[in-house]
Amino acid sequence: MDCVEWEPPIQQACEGLEQFLTTKDAAYTDKMMHALSELGEKHVYFKQLYLQ
Repeated sequence: MDCVEWEPPIQQACEGLEQFLTTKDAAYTDKMMHALSELGEKHVYFKQLYLQ
């Protein structure tokens, strides 16, 4: 597993979650879900997070 490949989408998901928790604006969850979907195509663990 190459962390250089995984870091950008994980960072995007974290930023989306942080913005959502800070502003309570549900629009930021789209950014987070998009990143989790991208990661879910690479590893099943992230697919499970996306589905929950």
